[in-house]
Amino acid sequence: FAHLIALKRLVTESFDLILEDNVRADPRCCAERIWEAMAARDEWEAATHSKCHFLFLGWLGSTVNLKWILETHSEKRKYNRTSVDDNKTILPFPRPEHLAEDFGDAEDENSSKKKDSPPSDEGEDGDREETSAKTKYSHQKPGGNPVWGSYAYWMSQEGFQKLMDCLRSDVGAMLWKGKRMRNYAVKAIDKILPRQTMSLMGASTVQLTSHPAFFRAPMLTSKIHTQWDPEFCKSTQYQLSMTD
Repeated sequence: FAHLIALKRLVTESFDLILEDNVRADPRCCAERIWEAMAARDEWEAATHSKCHFLFLGWLGSTVNLKWILETHSEKRKYNRTSVDDNKTILPFPRPEHLAEDFGDAEDENSSKKKDSPPSDEGEDGDREETSAKTKYSHQKPGGNPVWGSYAYWMSQEGFQKLMDCLRSDVGAMLWKGKRMRNYAVKAIDKILPRQTMSLMGASTVQLTSHPAFFRAPMLTSKIHTQWDPEFCKSTQYQLSMTD
């Protein structure tokens, strides 16, 4: 609920973005990356006559998914800016149809039983149930939850209003329950926001910055997914190397 409260202030008080407290940034380029991403968003809207309602300014993923997103998905689908000689731009949130297009008949692990990414609101849309921290998982193919975290982001006023209308009329949109769970759990905000925005406003309305301005703080351990701390660090290291 903290994110929803923050979102209300974002759209009513004209803040530029929402920033979590578990991130770090490079002071030499952070502000530039934010403004370039927002400029690319505005250029994309004007060029495509589309509307971006949610923009990730800080995001992560498994190393396998990051390699797909940064090396293939971004190169094929990013917005090619013509107004400036700059490679900082935006790209669409990775969706199952992108995965299918890039890998053909390759198995989408989003629908397999193999547990391949940090759990949050698994139990919806073919995701897996939350699992024990003592169990280790790995995956070799892109799939599952392509983007983790809500480290830094912007949302439009229209998108926020649609989201709140949906959540007020359907509390279940914020909850999930696995097959072997006795009680419902609240879904992770990094799944609620992009999924609901795409469902309500359209598939292309959620975009990622190609050069994140904020990154997960590697020295901070997770309070709920400690088994994934080593993978978080590996992913962050790879992301930093590819977006320098």
